[in-house]
Amino acid sequence: MLVFMSCDVEQHYKYAEPLYDYFSEVHNQDFRDFKGEQKIVILTLSGCSPCVKDVMNSLINTYTDDTMLLAAGTSTELVVSNMLSQLQQIYPMMLDPENLLIKYRANISGPTLVYFSKSLVEATELKVNNMSMIFEK
Repeated sequence: MLVFMSCDVEQHYKYAEPLYDYFSEVHNQDFRDFKGEQKIVILTLSGCSPCVKDVMNSLINTYTDDTMLLAAGTSTELVVSNMLSQLQQIYPMMLDPENLLIKYRANISGPTLVYFSKSLVEATELKVNNMSMIFEK
């Protein structure tokens, strides 16, 4: 995934509109006219299991208080279910067990940080080796 940043001209993540629609229609969260900032980590539970587990473990061990989580899909792995339960005790979380995110074609296939700030949307694929740098922004 790409991160779009701007100096004077606001740029959008290419799939910003589907993300806006998804959060509005599925989770009743409207970020189109959002005046603040919101970080949402999207955990695609049916994706690459080692990737998801690594990111989940990192989130459990490194709390970031300004972050919300979205669990999209389900996993049959007991360890993933247990980690998800732990994360629900730590972070505000939205659930999408049917993985409706796929229908919106937002191009999110692995653990991803989505950052909403005013009319700017950034999306960055998360890996354990880039998480601390991304969350420090």
